Amino acid sequence: MLSEEVISVDPKTTLMVQGPAEIEVLKNFVEILGVKLYPNERVNVRRNRLVPVESSDGALVSVIVSDGGKYWLNDFECGVKIWSSEVEKVFGKLLLEAKPLQVMIVGETDSGKSTLSTYLANYALSRGLKPCVLDGDLGQGDLAPPGCIGLKFVKKSFFDLRELTADYYEFIGVISPRGFEEHVIDSIIRLKSLALERSVDMLIVNTDGYVKDRGLEYKVNSILKFKPDVVLCLGDDSNLNSLGLFKSISSVYHGKVVPLKMAKVKQKSREERLYRRLNQYRRFLRKGKPRSLNLFNLNIKFLDKNFYLNRGSFFGNYSICKLNDAGFNLKIRPLDLQCILYDLRNNEIIFSSYALNRMFVALGYKDMVKGFGLIIHVDPEMTLTILTQVNDEVDTVHLSTIKLMNNLNNEVIVPVLKQGLQEQVV
Repeated sequence: MLSEEVISVDPKTTLMVQGPAEIEVLKNFVEILGVKLYPNERVNVRRNRLVPVESSDGALVSVIVSDGGKYWLNDFECGVKIWSSEVEKVFGKLLLEAKPLQVMIVGETDSGKSTLSTYLANYALSRGLKPCVLDGDLGQGDLAPPGCIGLKFVKKSFFDLRELTADYYEFIGVISPRGFEEHVIDSIIRLKSLALERSVDMLIVNTDGYVKDRGLEYKVNSILKFKPDVVLCLGDDSNLNSLGLFKSISSVYHGKVVPLKMAKVKQKSREERLYRRLNQYRRFLRKGKPRSLNLFNLNIKFLDKNFYLNRGSFFGNYSICKLNDAGFNLKIRPLDLQCILYDLRNNEIIFSSYALNRMFVALGYKDMVKGFGLIIHVDPEMTLTILTQVNDEVDTVHLSTIKLMNNLNNEVIVPVLKQGLQEQVV
């Protein structure tokens, strides 16, 4: 059922619209995430997406919402108004000193990091600059599917990061950095190098919300290795975790950390997060067709380790792949073992048939991820059948810990059991 209302937006209020909805400007102009809209211009808001509609002079807008959508007027302390003055200072000062300007955004889950990334990119575009966005959130990313991070060179304004698709990917194969922090940091650094090879004016790094416990050390290490020109730290003065994040980063990254208020966004439930991930998988797998790939012609990659096929091996009992340099073996066994064994004592990584069945994978060529797929059959003759959109030449299959079941309606995460001096499941 649709409902429509004409609403007046004045400079002291912000209209918050949660999709599914459509916004049309009727009088004067409004600004949504750094993009100005004038009379007769419209924008659609996808389901569960929340956008702020603001006006410096007062405006009239029409809002049409479908089932599940809603809207309300809020006070001045929301929308991008809470960031605009600090963002102007950052641009005004640092663009004179650094080009491309490298900005890293940190904060807890649902603190407004994606919203701020969108605003910064649009702000840069409105000033004739060329921005790019590096989305480093493995579980709730917008530019890439779960288990992957992406880099996008932005050429025109947008209202939602999910309108965009990454130009380059790094496939990690896990949906949380916990236990794999160094892999994620290395991948972010590689994408940074790609960005700096291009003539961009601004690199915006949108990070994940893993900031508590070991996540705090992870964030600090990420910043020290990435070396951004400025860190925008989203927080709340009444939140001890937010204060701890700002203090910890400021203590080791002197003079380059700017505190910003958290956006007033809806906290997502676990079910809503799963729904978002499943939609992202479908986005990158829909219209896929079965494709058979012979393992003898492929490299296998898992957690940043490259393997090649050992032609003398026997499928099912012995290693099928061997690491080029560090001496690790990759084994596949016809078992229902519901974990991946990462054995540091014997230098082995062991996958079971259970883990491979319906595994979400990436397909690559010459060190570039070309697209994604789903393993639907493993043949003893060393053939993988993968459901994928990729038609180009492929020389690498990137394995993951992610299984997608029930026609992409269910996600199963296969735990990695690390065996060695100290065994742990991650």
